[in-house]
Amino acid sequence: MVVKHIKIILIVTGLITMLPALQFLAPDPMLQLQGLSVSDEAGRLFARHWGLVVFCVGALLVYAAKDPLARRPIIAAGLLQKLGLV
Repeated sequence: MVVKHIKIILIVTGLITMLPALQFLAPDPMLQLQGLSVSDEAGRLFARHWGLVVFCVGALLVYAAKDPLARRPIIAAGLLQKLGLV
């Protein structure tokens, strides 16, 4: 069943995973939504970097929906990223 719907699964999970791009663009408001605050520039840099990295993983998941040869390594990287987050 998953193989039959893998394209839509990858697109939806990829688009959801791309949402931290908002944290890259506006770190302070996004961190406040999460109940966090960063008072120094180094903290903002790490928050923005995290948002950009997660956005890129999401973009790769969307790309994997169209490229069957790239699916396994991209899904493995996305899984590793999500396990690290947990």
